[in-house]
Amino acid sequence: GANLVPEVACTYTKNTVCGCLPGYFCSYFGTEDCELCQRYTICFPGSMVKERGTKTTDNVCEACPPGTSSTANMSYSCTPWPRLKENGLVQGEDGNPSSDSSVTAIVGSVVGTMLVAAGLTYIWQRRKTKNDTPRNGQQGQALILTVENGDQTTVPVQETGADPEETRPE
Repeated sequence: GANLVPEVACTYTKNTVCGCLPGYFCSYFGTEDCELCQRYTICFPGSMVKERGTKTTDNVCEACPPGTSSTANMSYSCTPWPRLKENGLVQGEDGNPSSDSSVTAIVGSVVGTMLVAAGLTYIWQRRKTKNDTPRNGQQGQALILTVENGDQTTVPVQETGADPEETRPE
């Protein structure tokens, strides 16, 4: 758990002296040697290594200055954006580079979805129009009401699909 390794083997006059595994630094010293080691901090893309860690100190990271970035862990310098753009990278909203291909994929997905939606809407509208057109030249049925003062009102009648001649009372 302490990530310790023997640095100096014990002898009959001296105890073992402990140190840290590679990739770790000593974060707590006892009276004679290290008692606790911690993994070095990793400086992620968008930052750079300001000070490299030693056996007793951690790495110190620093954010890249505006207009620059780094694209790999543990970079020692930041690159200006125009150079990054030449390598197919663009600055993201968070200040970190992102690949042009990921932006293209997102735009492509949105455009594709919109085209599919437009196509489905077109098909739906055509079917709706086709279903609203009277079949065999028949016009829809209507009921004409005459009110006492002589005015006439036309009221549409819902079609049942039955032939009007067959359902007419005799």
